[in-house]
Amino acid sequence: MADCDSAGVMRKVIDVTITEDGRDKGKTFVLTEMPASQAEKVGQRMAFAMALAASSGDASRLEALMDEVMRCVQVRPDPARPEIIRPLVEDDIEEIETRVRLRREVAELHTGFFAIESLSNLISVRTSGDSLGTPTSPPS
Repeated sequence: MADCDSAGVMRKVIDVTITEDGRDKGKTFVLTEMPASQAEKVGQRMAFAMALAASSGDASRLEALMDEVMRCVQVRPDPARPEIIRPLVEDDIEEIETRVRLRREVAELHTGFFAIESLSNLISVRTSGDSLGTPTSPPS
């Protein structure tokens, strides 16, 4: 699905309905693609922030970028009135799993694959002390 933004530019738009059991079951979220230049910058800053968080333990930049990614998400609050779509408010998402899924869906919307999940897995491995099988010095 595609839609025009305020400047008349076509943006990809997808609906994500939560089907898993929990407090968000049945809720529909509307994800809208960022402009390419903004998505590229967010992606670069995300990679840098994840590397920084992995090496220093400081995730503050990463948290701000995660919030920026969530600006692509709106909610369709009333299934009986699908034409009504509004920005998220704090209580729209009640489950952590829903937030994670929506971020993953935004990444896929922009890249065609689960970029954020892949980077998150890399950070988890790096912070656990695993060197990803890449030797840092010659074997002795």
